[in-house]
Formats: sequence, structure tokens, C-alpha cells
Amino acid sequence: MENLLELCSGRYCGRIKNESSGWSDCTACPVGYRSDDLKLCQKCVDSPDLYEWMYLGFMAMLPLTLNWLCILIYNHKWSSPAVIIQMVSSFFESFTAAILSLLIYEPRGSLTLLSCKVVQISDWYTVFFNPTIKYTTTVFCAQEAVYPLYSIVFLCYLFSLAMLVLLRPIAYSLLPKPSRNKLFTKTLYATLYFHPILVAVHAVCAGLLYYSYPYLTMFTTVLATVTYYVKCDAMTLKKILDKDLSKHIFAMVWHLLTLCAAAVSIIISTYTFLTWKNLLFLLCTPFPMIFFLLTERFSDPTNIAQEMDMMNRNTV
Repeated sequence: MENLLELCSGRYCGRIKNESSGWSDCTACPVGYRSDDLKLCQKCVDSPDLYEWMYLGFMAMLPLTLNWLCILIYNHKWSSPAVIIQMVSSFFESFTAAILSLLIYEPRGSLTLLSCKVVQISDWYTVFFNPTIKYTTTVFCAQEAVYPLYSIVFLCYLFSLAMLVLLRPIAYSLLPKPSRNKLFTKTLYATLYFHPILVAVHAVCAGLLYYSYPYLTMFTTVLATVTYYVKCDAMTLKKILDKDLSKHIFAMVWHLLTLCAAAVSIIISTYTFLTWKNLLFLLCTPFPMIFFLLTERFSDPTNIAQEMDMMNRNTV
């Protein structure tokens, strides 16, 4: 019977099976379903692979990473109660949001997910593939073909924002009165601005991010680390060791772990299995930091200006 059905037009249109009337007309598949090769809506029963889990982890960690970066830049005293409480609070906000998001999606109450496999980049943008019958009638078949990789990120950001509103005032009340300064509110407002921006970026660029997030992670973590060390005036190994050593070491470890995660994602997308030979690429992750520390003095504007003055004096 299924083979006798006329195939639906459009890439993502499908037929829904009804117990009473059989197969429906061609339409969008329900949430949690996707049309197969016969254009029949089938329930998503696959499990996300490692690359997809790392993508979800990347999207969930974005608010936390941006929040921690703001906290470290705005607050110069690493061991102050304001810094510690803010970082702990932001971690629990993001962690709780991620756990709640996983528990809500099927199988409900579990930290696992049932998903549909991503086949191509158009799976993220089904709204652009609604077929037009005889150039007159449009069949709207927009659906979440990559369920739940698209919608779960929105839910995670919503929970993260809700946890921010609930937990950050409590964290502020735990601070000693002398530590309650404008820097605390600056990081709070920065985080409030980040969430709608991240939601907008995900809504438009989710498919592009899915395929490029390892490379974007490498680029942004190097850029963020350089920005951090420049803002903190710790651009040489001597300055890193002189003051705020634990703060700089934390930023460096976070930088290396992020680069390692990005490298693993690239390896997974390139090779079928992880082997010890593939993982040797992880040995390259310290190179950007080493290169920055070794070459910073050659690009420091102050040093360049001093060298130019010396050249001018020698010429005269």
C-alpha cells in the first residue's frame, strides 16, 4: 500500500498515518517526525552521534564562555568574592539550563535524546523548500527536520535566561556590601544582551554553525584569549607570572580545553573513528598561545615606536 501512494512534491513534505483514515494528504510532518524516501512521516528514533553532542555542547557553552570572559575582563581581582560568586553562579545557570532542556525532550526525564539524522544543510532551512503545485498553490511543509538540534538550543537559552534572573540576584545578595559595585551589574547587563543576540544568530545561522562550529571555535577562542591577555596587560610570560597567576592560568587552561574540543570535532567530521593517530593533532593546541607569547614583543606598538625613534636618531 505504501508503495502505491503518490510521492509528495517537495523535499520535506510527507504523509501522516492515521489509524482511521490511513495516510493523510501531503503536509508537514509533526514535531519529532521526518519524511523518508517514500515521503512518509517517520518518527525520529536515532541517537545523536558524538559530533552532534559536541555541537549541542558548543551552543550550550556559548553564554557561559561569554559571561566568564566579561567577568575576567571587567574584574581585575581574580580572588575577590565578586568574581568567584559570579563565575560559580553563571556556571550553575548554564549547567541547570542544559540539564532541564535534556530532561524535557524525548525520552522525557532522561539525559539522552531521540533525534533525526542531519543529511544536508538544507535540513536546517526547510522553510525555503515549500513546493508550489502548478505554480499556484503552495504546500507549506516547513518542519524541524533535524529534531531536536534546532529547537533544543532555543529552550536552553530560555532556561539560561530564566536561571540568570533567578540566581544572579541571590548571588548579588551573598556578596559583602563593599564588593557590590558597578562591575557586577556590568557583567549582568552584558549577559542579558548576549542572550537575544545568540538566539537571533542561532535562528538564522544554525545550519552554518553546525558545519563550521569547530573552526569558529578555534578562531573565536584564539581571538578571545588574545583580547583577554591584552586587556589584562599580560602579554609576556614574565607578566603572566608576576601578578594574577591563577587568573591567567585559568584562562590559559580554558583556552586549551576549548581548542582540544574543536580539534576533536574536526577529527570526527573528517574520520569515521577516533584513533590515537588522529588524536595526535591535539598536541598542536598549545601552538597559538606559544606563538602569541613569543611574537608579541615584535608587534607591540610601543616597541615599534621606540625602534622608529632610534632609527630616526641614527639617521640624523
